[in-house]
Amino acid sequence: MTEISKEHILKIVRSDIKDPIKIVLKNKSYRSAVILILTGIDTMAYLSMPANKKTQDCHDFIEWADRYILFQGKEKLTGLELYIARCIILHSYSDYSSIMSLGDCRKIEYTDQSNPDAIDYNPEESDKTVKVSVHALSDAFFNGTDRFFDYMFSDNEKALLVEKRLNELMLKFPTVE
Repeated sequence: MTEISKEHILKIVRSDIKDPIKIVLKNKSYRSAVILILTGIDTMAYLSMPANKKTQDCHDFIEWADRYILFQGKEKLTGLELYIARCIILHSYSDYSSIMSLGDCRKIEYTDQSNPDAIDYNPEESDKTVKVSVHALSDAFFNGTDRFFDYMFSDNEKALLVEKRLNELMLKFPTVE
């Protein structure tokens, strides 16, 4: 992989994934920001699949999120919790999905406020609900994406696979040249 290809990939990710999230956050469109973040995790999970895998499934999303979505503080969101949040907001547009029965996890509620730990979980209030700042979720996604690409670019074979997959995705839409 050439340095030009690396720059091209990072430019696509910035203009097609990160910048739209920043725009909707700036406009305080928090639901839109969460939708774009969770869709971004989906995209990163697709790019990170093993070379012999052709289609993505929930395990890819969960694995990517568990590895790369990290928050400040002691509380964490699991990949499964984020996957369920994805299914809820993208498919049912409500606060419940039948996929919640997959495991023991908390429902995510979103806030525009940030606290020092980014995630507010009080089991005395509710052991099945966790609140996360949309800004903190965005930061965790952006930082996770940066770590993911650092890892991918450290291995030329993986980087070439990411480049191929990203180009396949981007053929369907106009993108930055």
